[in-house]
Formats: sequence, structure tokens, C-alpha cells
Amino acid sequence: MLRISGLIKLTNSLHEEFFRCSRLEGKEYQAAIQSSRDDILALTTSIHKKLSAYDSPLNQLTSPARQAYLWLAYLVEEDHLEQHCRSLARAARAFQTALPRKQNFDIRFYNCKYTYSIHHNSQSVHATLHEGFIYAPDSVFNEIVKTLKKNASAKNNPVIKAFIATRPFQNCYTQLNPSLKPKKIHIQGAFHDLNASFERVNRKYFNNKLEKPTLTWSARRTYRTMGCYDVTKDILTVSRSLDHQTVSLHTLDFIMYHELLHKYFGTKSVNGRHISHSARFREAEKSFEHFQQAAQELQRISQEEKKRQSRR
Repeated sequence: MLRISGLIKLTNSLHEEFFRCSRLEGKEYQAAIQSSRDDILALTTSIHKKLSAYDSPLNQLTSPARQAYLWLAYLVEEDHLEQHCRSLARAARAFQTALPRKQNFDIRFYNCKYTYSIHHNSQSVHATLHEGFIYAPDSVFNEIVKTLKKNASAKNNPVIKAFIATRPFQNCYTQLNPSLKPKKIHIQGAFHDLNASFERVNRKYFNNKLEKPTLTWSARRTYRTMGCYDVTKDILTVSRSLDHQTVSLHTLDFIMYHELLHKYFGTKSVNGRHISHSARFREAEKSFEHFQQAAQELQRISQEEKKRQSRR
């Protein structure tokens, strides 16, 4: 097992830092978010470099360390950290409003193996909710407090059950609990070859200067997302919906180009927000030779695939 010194201790201190951030406003809030994000990004990048030497990197970590690493990696994506802190403020408000006699509140979101856990006594409340609850509306937090007051189970609460079944919660849960089996890599599709697409795009738009990431088709056909780039694993995935004889090469190459732009530009923070589609990114994206045609074809493919899946 690979040892990451102080990782679990750091997550505990981050919970305290996030709770403090959730009470800040304006420039103080933005500065605190920026500082936390920079620290987390530096740590996750360092861990990723250590893990990259192994064929099955996540298997090198103990279960607690793996939970912590995946949680930190999730927080630095998009605006997840800001969403985390703002939702933390809403959750704390729900607990404090419903339980005014309690003096101490320790509310946190984490990559836990359970939906949520709450311990309380006459003075204090300690609640750990799965990270997916950062997408919960206030009504869900209110229901969680009700189950606490009634000493009831969340399993029987229709509001909580309905939220857990939503796409935002499920997507978060899936990302934080990946299979420990090595990801199956499929480069050669039934009709299109990702290697060939990368070579075309790299030659035409990046002067052959981009190092090739791991390329793979998705396990299933999709209609919402046609591609994604995982910076922590350097894996570029293209939706299997594009592996069809009716899909043009320039549409496949556009998705390849879009995801490679993520690799090329990376992400940056602006006023505390994690930006992956910057103005420079959008400008470069529109320089794709068949931009309009590809966008139109992708819209058609998405609509057709959505209809196909709805009929199943």
C-alpha cells in the first residue's frame, strides 16, 4: 500500500476550514475558497503523480485514503468546492433553526460510505452527509432534521429517497465510488478509431505537440455528454454514441478537439471560481474548421439517442 502522510488528518482540518468559509461573504469568502482550492489542487496533483506509476493506482491506497483522495479530486473540479461551502451554510442553517437549544454544530459533507450519519446529545450535533447532498434543496435538509427529531430512518422518508435517486446525487456518488477494477480501454470502435482521430487533431491544431492521453470509448451510449477528460488520470473518453457509420469524422474530431483543449488549457481560478471553459478555451473551440456542422450533427445525435433510450 502507498502511504500518503497526513491525508486523513488534512481532511479533518479541511472540514473545519470549509465550515468557517461557509460563514464568510464577499471578498473574504472568495479569498478563502481560492486558498483552499489551491492547496487541494497541489495535494491531489502530488498524489496523482505518485499513483501514476501503478497500473491500478486506486488499489494502492487504503480504503480511508482512497475515499479522501477521490473526495479532494472531486472538490477541485468545476465549481464543486464553492457549491460545497454554500450548501454547507444552508445545511447548518436548517439544523440551527430547527434545533435552537443546541450550542455546537459540526456539519460536514464527505465521501462517506453511508447516506448520512448524525450523532447528538443535549449540547451538540455532529452530522456527516454524503458529498452528493451539496446538490440538495433546503427541503431535503429540513427533512433530515425532522428524521433526527423523530428518531426516524431516512430509508422511509420519501423526500430524502427521491433526492438520492436524482441524477446529481447519483453522478456524484458514482464518481466518488469508482470500480477498483482497471478501466477497460477501447480505442478501436466498430466504425471509428480514436487513435486516428487523435493523430488528425493533434497534427492539425496542436502541431503534434500534445502528449497522447489514454483514449477510450465510453462503456455505454449517451446523449447528454459526448466526451470527457479526466485530468487526474489523463484519460479522454468519447461517447460510444459517436461510433456509428452515420457520424462524420469531423464531428468525432470536434469532440476529440474539445476534450484535448481541456488537457491543453487545464483549469484556472477566477474570483474563487474554478473555470474550465474560459474565454480562450471558447475562442479556440470555435476555430475548429467544421465547428457549426459538428455542433448541428451533435445536436441531432443527442436528440436521436435520447429518443432511442426513452423507448427502452
